[in-house]
Amino acid sequence: MPVAISSSSAWVRAVIQLFASQGVDPAWLFEEAGLDMSRLKKRHERFGTADINRLWELAIARSGQPSLGLDSELARRFINFDIPAEAMWPSPSLLAGLESLSRYLLLIGDSASFTLQAERTDCWLLLAHGGNGASPRQRVEFGMLALLLLCQRATRRQLRPLSVEFVFPEPADLHPYRMAFQCPLRFGQPANRMRLGREDLALPIANASESLFAVHERLIEDRVARLGKARTSYRASEEIIRRLHLGEPRRQDVARHLDLSDAALEQRLRAEGSSFEELLDGVRRELAEHYLSQGTHTLGHIAGLLGWTTPSPFNAACKRWFGFAPTQYRQRQAAADQVTP
Repeated sequence: MPVAISSSSAWVRAVIQLFASQGVDPAWLFEEAGLDMSRLKKRHERFGTADINRLWELAIARSGQPSLGLDSELARRFINFDIPAEAMWPSPSLLAGLESLSRYLLLIGDSASFTLQAERTDCWLLLAHGGNGASPRQRVEFGMLALLLLCQRATRRQLRPLSVEFVFPEPADLHPYRMAFQCPLRFGQPANRMRLGREDLALPIANASESLFAVHERLIEDRVARLGKARTSYRASEEIIRRLHLGEPRRQDVARHLDLSDAALEQRLRAEGSSFEELLDGVRRELAEHYLSQGTHTLGHIAGLLGWTTPSPFNAACKRWFGFAPTQYRQRQAAADQVTP
């Protein structure tokens, strides 16, 4: 007997939280959909495709947003990628991790399932749902974005697809799509799919033993103690820390996450004796000290974790911070550790 296609309560809960951030009341949403909201609290509860489609349709109409769900920052904020990312961790590369995750999702009949199709040295990721027009396009597009963000989360890299294709007609406003996927887009195609290049597919899966997010949490806690009543500086620092490994954070994106305009954020930071550039530089320096003290990261990897695409700005920053190039600083730290009881 085939497994019914459904989604976990954890996934649906994250989507509902995203809707709520856009002004859609969850209680109203579930009442209109004829669903019991208490099901969200049940860990092993699953929601059928028809129910999820209905929730999306109601949320789209209520919010008035034709591109609901195509905001990368909102998706990162509300989706918990830990479980699928952990399923990919034992794999040596992104391609192997995706193959493993694809088999698992297909086995349990998850509506987020996808298949892989090789094309020369590249690979297409085909969404297993949304091709028949039964699901709102926004739900399918959100699923594609979530898959891209998962790849970035698993590799700790700001990788970009070679192209993304949808079965739906081209929308009137392409800007949200360009911002979300940052690659060539095609509509009215036979399948909903995303193409990744061989270089990205060969990227290693970031090992859980790196404890990247544990490092982030410790740094955030330290900044809470140091910044005291400088609330905006703390909140901006937290956002910088959480985004940095995905690429250099932009001030306007952090401001938007804090529900502030770009100018308002800078004004508040100045009132607290700081600036966005100073916070970014301070976070990078503290993380650099930690990463360089460990021998598990190459210098190129550290540069990526600090939001740089090449090692050159990392080298220049280390000379400014510590008076030494990264290699020299690491050697001096190692020598100091050897003589420290």
